[in-house]
Amino acid sequence: MQDSKLILLIQSFTKEEIRVFGNYLEGTSYRKTSNVFALFNYLKKLHPVFPEEKIAKEYVFKKIMPKGKAYNNKRMRDVMSILSITIENFLLAKELEESEMERELLMLNVLRKRKQDKLFFQKVHQIQKKWEKDAPPGIERYLYEYLIQKAHYSHPNFSKYLTKKMSLHNLMEKVDNYYFASKLYCTINLLKHKHSFKPSDGDQPIIFIEEISQICKKSPYKENIHLDIFNCFFETYTHQDNSDYQTLKQLYFNRIDFFDDSEKIDLFFLLQNYCSINYNHGKDEYVKELFELNKFSVEEKIIIEDDMIATSLFRSHVIIGCIAKENEWVANFIKNYQHYLDKSKREDIVLLCEATLALSQKQFETCLEKLLTVKIEDIVYGMQVRILQLEAYYELENYEEAFYNLVHSFTIFLHRNKEISDNQKEPILNFIHFSKKLHKEKYNPNSKKINLIPKLNEYEKILERKWLMRKAVELQNKK
Repeated sequence: MQDSKLILLIQSFTKEEIRVFGNYLEGTSYRKTSNVFALFNYLKKLHPVFPEEKIAKEYVFKKIMPKGKAYNNKRMRDVMSILSITIENFLLAKELEESEMERELLMLNVLRKRKQDKLFFQKVHQIQKKWEKDAPPGIERYLYEYLIQKAHYSHPNFSKYLTKKMSLHNLMEKVDNYYFASKLYCTINLLKHKHSFKPSDGDQPIIFIEEISQICKKSPYKENIHLDIFNCFFETYTHQDNSDYQTLKQLYFNRIDFFDDSEKIDLFFLLQNYCSINYNHGKDEYVKELFELNKFSVEEKIIIEDDMIATSLFRSHVIIGCIAKENEWVANFIKNYQHYLDKSKREDIVLLCEATLALSQKQFETCLEKLLTVKIEDIVYGMQVRILQLEAYYELENYEEAFYNLVHSFTIFLHRNKEISDNQKEPILNFIHFSKKLHKEKYNPNSKKINLIPKLNEYEKILERKWLMRKAVELQNKK
C-alpha cells in the first residue's frame, strides 16, 4: 500500500481535512460498521506518517476485518478502491466549493439538462450582473465569460429569453480576450527565461505575437486591463526601455487586485528579473527598484504560498535589503516573517540571514558567530555560508590564517564535489581567487599595490562582483 493512490491522497490531507472527511464519510451510504469505515479509521490513526510495515495489505486486512478471516487480496483491493473513490469525490466537492466560476458553469449545465429554462436564463443574467460589478481576478475569467455566453447563445430557447442584443461577434470578442491574454501571458513568461521572443534552435516561432501586441492597443481591447498590462510587459522586455519599466511597475502596483495568485507571483518574478538584469549590467539604481518591489511583495503577501515563503525568496529579500542598505527593514522582515519558513530549515536559514545582515552592518565577528552554529546540509546554502565567512575574515585583522585555511578547504571542496557543475564552480572559484588577491593587497606590506579594478573586469563569470569591486575601489582609494 506504500505508494498506492489511497495512501498518497490521505497523506496530502491536513488534520482538519481528516476530520471533515470523517464527517463526509458518515454522510455516504457506507455504514459505520463497514470495512470502508474501518480502513479509514485505521489509516486516520497513522496520519500523516505511514510506516511501511503498518500499511502492508495483509497486516491492514487483519486490523479491519473480523477476527480470524483469511486474507483475500481482491476484497482488500476493493475496499481500498471504494475509499479512494470516496476521497476523490470529497476532494472534487471541496474544490468545487472553492471555485465559484466552475460551480456557476456546472449549475448552468444542470439547469439546461433538467429543462429549467427560466432558472437557466435567470442564472446567466445573475452571473453576468455580478461579474460586471465584481469580476473574479485573473485571465481565467475571460474563459468562463466565453463559456457562459456560449452556453447562453447555444441554448435552444435563447431567442425567447433574449433581453439585449447579442451575436456571434460578442462571443468571438470573449474568445479574443482569453486568447490574446493567454498568448501574451505565456510569451512574457517565456521572455523571463530567454530575454528574446526569437525562436532558439529547434523551437517553433511565437506566431502572431507582434500582431496581437498591436491589436491590443486598439478598441475594444485597449480597455481590457489584463491585455494592457501584459502588453506593457511584452514591450518593456522587448524594448528594454526604463521609462516603460516605471509605467509597468505602477500598473502592477495599482492593479494588483485584478490578478489571481499565480499571476501575481509570475509578474513579480518578471519585474524582479528585469531589475536584476539591469543591476547586474552595472545600473546600480535598480537595486532600489528591486528593494521596492520586494517590499511590495511582502506587504501584499505575494510571496506567501500555502502559508509558506520559499527559502530562496526569503534569502533574496534579505540580500537585496542589505545591498540597498535597508538594514532596519531587513531585521524586521527576518523577525516578523521567519515563521513562514519551512520548520525543518527555519533555524538555520534565519541564522544565515542574520549573519548576512550582521555583515551588512559591519558586525563581522557577530556574523562569524552566527555562521558557526549553522548546520545546513544543502550544498547551495553551505556554499553561501563559506562565502560569507570569507568576506567576514577579509574585513577582520588577525584572521589571516582562518582566511587562507578557508580558501584552501573551499577550493578543495569545489574541485572534489561531483554534484556541482563546472558552470556553477567557475564563478565561485574566480571569487575565491580574486579574494586572495584583495587580501594580499590589503594586508601584505610588501605587495606592489597594483590596481585590481581592471583585473576584476577581466573576469567574465565571477560571484559577488559588486562586493569585490567595492573592496578593490577601497584599496585603490587608499593608495
